[in-house]
Amino acid sequence: MNGFRFGRSRDFLSIFWSVTGPTGSQGSQGPTGPTGPTGSQGSQGVTGPTGSQGSQGPTGPTGPTGSQGSQGVTGPTGPAPMTGIIQISSTSSTASSISIGPGYQSFLALNITPQSIANRILIIANAAGTNNAGRDFRATLFRNSTNLAGAQNFISTNNTSVTPFSATYLDSPATAGTITYSLQALSVGGTGAHYNQANAVCSLTLQEIS
Repeated sequence: MNGFRFGRSRDFLSIFWSVTGPTGSQGSQGPTGPTGPTGSQGSQGVTGPTGSQGSQGPTGPTGPTGSQGSQGVTGPTGPAPMTGIIQISSTSSTASSISIGPGYQSFLALNITPQSIANRILIIANAAGTNNAGRDFRATLFRNSTNLAGAQNFISTNNTSVTPFSATYLDSPATAGTITYSLQALSVGGTGAHYNQANAVCSLTLQEIS
């Protein structure tokens, strides 16, 4: 600023007028001061929009098997199985009187092949026999080599006149293979019995039944 200044030089009092010079150039910037304290927290901003759904994660492991449930009620009884005749085979003979001896002799035979091992075979045989005095005529049914009457016979007679006879037997062969059924007879006491005496008709019928 302008003003008066007093100074002493060589013991002389001098009075002179002082004039302010021009402003110098700006000095370089000083170092940054220390960080001030943290200000108080501002108010919470508005919530942003919901983001898109992420992709589905992998399937987790299978859980343990649950306990067994209680048993259901029993259903109604089904209808009884149907039964009936599956097949019928028959044969007959009108041969004249044939003499037989002490061993079994087949005079009528017929084959059949069952369709199931559970099916049965109904055997129906008809014939006529006679014998000489002192002889017995005996007849039975065979399945292959088995006498279906066991140690007995279906027919036994010592009548010397012609005697018609019949035999019916329900067999359970338990096979689906071919079976031969036969009507066989023998003479007890020696040769002298006869079957198909007086040209009687001899027949053998097989019925497979389910």
